Amino acid sequence: MNLVLVVAMLAVVTVMAAMADGGLGGVFPGEAWQSRQAGEMDVDEARLAKFIDALARPDAAGCIVRNGHMVKLWGDPQEKVGWMSASKPVLTTLLFFAIQQGKLKGVDDLVGDWGWELKPKDRTMTFRHLANMISGYACDEPPGAAWGYNDYGIKLYQLTLERVFGKHLNEVAAECFGPLGFQDGPDIFAPNYHYRTSPRDFARIGWLWMNRGNWNGKVVLSRSLFDDYMKPYVPGNLPWTQTPKAIDYLGIGSYGGSHNQKHYNGLGVYGFCWWFNSKAGISNISAWPDAPADTFLGIGWGGVYIAMIPSKGLLAAARGNWGHVEPGNIQSPLNANLKLLAECTTK
Repeated sequence: MNLVLVVAMLAVVTVMAAMADGGLGGVFPGEAWQSRQAGEMDVDEARLAKFIDALARPDAAGCIVRNGHMVKLWGDPQEKVGWMSASKPVLTTLLFFAIQQGKLKGVDDLVGDWGWELKPKDRTMTFRHLANMISGYACDEPPGAAWGYNDYGIKLYQLTLERVFGKHLNEVAAECFGPLGFQDGPDIFAPNYHYRTSPRDFARIGWLWMNRGNWNGKVVLSRSLFDDYMKPYVPGNLPWTQTPKAIDYLGIGSYGGSHNQKHYNGLGVYGFCWWFNSKAGISNISAWPDAPADTFLGIGWGGVYIAMIPSKGLLAAARGNWGHVEPGNIQSPLNANLKLLAECTTK
């Protein structure tokens, strides 16, 4: 065989292998995560301790994964907690399953097609609008016209997914996440729909995202869904909703908060329920200037966070003193903590 052809074939095989494992080493947990000493995975113990100390509080607990290996557990990593708004990306993951299973054509399917009597102004509302906090539900503005960190819209997102699947989300999650083999399951959506699971099991959902749908060589979800939607979506120049009081005309209730939680500013950095390290608003400043550009987070009230840095093969799922969402503020504790996390790796 021609030597040039052989080299070309080997190159193709190498590229395909890198795509299959997301470039993160191709290591996945079985019944339990494979444990390694931090130093074996090029993680500095002293820096790691500094990061964990920064999160310290009486109930702090979590885990850190590097290149598919568990390098640190602290607190009670098997205790199930409600991940609050950090579990909103779980809904987006289930949205992806609905699309892959053919229950939806795509993220731009109309929400009103699932039996809701929406107001005329809301009839263009799609799953894309709900997942990006721009649905306009319970607000004065039509879909796509304004940003508001809107837990009424998220509740509509959840309940519509239940209609799409035709069953409770606990049953849906058990089926869809079966290949991930949760160690501390069964994991459930609590009555308020916050997903309850252990840090080391929640890390498996993050690892699925970091590997763009691949799980140990199996395509659990199409890579194209992650390529298309694992990025910020909300425009930096979108106006805030001017609605003074939520109008929950469907009577569905809230995921936990109001229609416009102003301490959560996702302009330019929010996408499909994740927070990305992109330019905040219309500024040229990244959300967390001292963190790697590809950092992205799931953020929950009360300090339950999952943070991922794909370029470093690094994931942390933990509850603790992470700091508040202040995109673009270089002095913010969250920016400092993400800097400490990134600096844990020696290469």
